[in-house]
Amino acid sequence: MFTDEELYKIETLCREHPEFRHIMRRFKEESRYMLSSISHELRNPITLIHSTVQLMEKKNPEITQIPYWSQLRSDINYTISILEEYTNYNHSEEIRLSNVDLYELIDNIKNNFRLISNDKNINICLDASDISRKHIKSYSCDEIKMKQVFINIIKNAIEAISKKGFIHIEINADPALLCKNIDGNTYMVIIISNNGKKIEEDELPNIFEPFVTYKAGGTGLGLAIASRVISSHGGNIQAFSDDEITSFHIMLPLL
Repeated sequence: MFTDEELYKIETLCREHPEFRHIMRRFKEESRYMLSSISHELRNPITLIHSTVQLMEKKNPEITQIPYWSQLRSDINYTISILEEYTNYNHSEEIRLSNVDLYELIDNIKNNFRLISNDKNINICLDASDISRKHIKSYSCDEIKMKQVFINIIKNAIEAISKKGFIHIEINADPALLCKNIDGNTYMVIIISNNGKKIEEDELPNIFEPFVTYKAGGTGLGLAIASRVISSHGGNIQAFSDDEITSFHIMLPLL
């Protein structure tokens, strides 16, 4: 991964030298193609192994009692999930815009997690004023990728809460209550907070980097995907955490 200083130098060179900008664009496209090809080639044999395991279980159910069989199953599913998330990450910057009711999108996701949250005694609430809802009723964004953002963040929040807690989603899209950024644009603010396990201070700067994870069984791509999707929509995302609250602050252009 490039440091902030290295990224700044690359951006400066791209602005000042069109030929360098063209080379970097080609490099990015070639890298994406190569990694997509590798992911595709890995997916095929893993899918065949998964199908074979399912067939073996169907024909010989007793095989599931063999020691380490469940571990084999778990490892295969984990490998598949990594490949799926990598594919999502690799294409997270490609957006297809449509008009979306952003409040409804988040509310539907919240309701989809109801069974899991109820089981862990977690209260998920969504707050937005009528004015805010009005301003995001027809928001221009990539609906599928925006869903990924909120699914990943809410899923992580649920996993961070051991038992009994809350997840609070607050949307402020009221222009009268928002300040213009230094670029002259007004940004809505979406804050997703929870009272789950604290993210350590030394971990916070890296949580949006790909393949960085601090939890067992994690792929380290969920938050990286969220960050790239938000960035592709002209926004940004930050995380804050202390002993009581962990929160994700999402800023998106108020179009």
